[in-house]
Amino acid sequence: MDHKVTVLEQLDGLYWTKPYFILHAITRGEYFFGELGWPVSYRMEFVNENGLIFKIGPMALKAALRVIAPDETITTPTVHLAYIKGNFDTAVQTMQDHIRRSVVPTCNPERSYRVQYLFPSDQPLSVYQGMSYNSANVEKCMDVAAAAGMEAFIVDGPTWCATYGEWLEPDPKRFPNGFGPLRRYAHNRGLLFGVYFELEGGRNLLRMAFALI
Repeated sequence: MDHKVTVLEQLDGLYWTKPYFILHAITRGEYFFGELGWPVSYRMEFVNENGLIFKIGPMALKAALRVIAPDETITTPTVHLAYIKGNFDTAVQTMQDHIRRSVVPTCNPERSYRVQYLFPSDQPLSVYQGMSYNSANVEKCMDVAAAAGMEAFIVDGPTWCATYGEWLEPDPKRFPNGFGPLRRYAHNRGLLFGVYFELEGGRNLLRMAFALI
């Protein structure tokens, strides 16, 4: 019997939104919702043959081999699935309710919904570019953030790091004293301090120590 195969994939390694799909059985008023637990290069394959079957999972841009040592374990993205009868809004809200209830970590209410100030990365539309992207100008913006009643201050990336993809060490030219003094400067003005890092890149994150602190 003829069958139809549909493939959706994103393999460039820089995927930062949620990989998900929504299937709609129009005649039955049913939806099937699925998504991976975190952003990653992925491949989804759907085969329509005597019903619908699918596969979803992380993929590499090039063929990769990961050898697992004895007694070693690895974690791949969880797949969250939902079968819903109802309209499109019901399908989306049901999945969002599941994420809020079962996936998103609980948060200290005192740190929820903080108003944040983002110090942009070095890009054409930014005020601070080149070597003006530095500690002194970050402190100036912290003063503005505190005066405006902000509660958290974020240094955007990847400009702040020494080398793109190495989310462990600030650029020694732009931030010769590291982030310790900036963190203290932020706290002295009543701000939490944080930095952007590329979670989806997976580079050195096991040793990553930065957070909203």
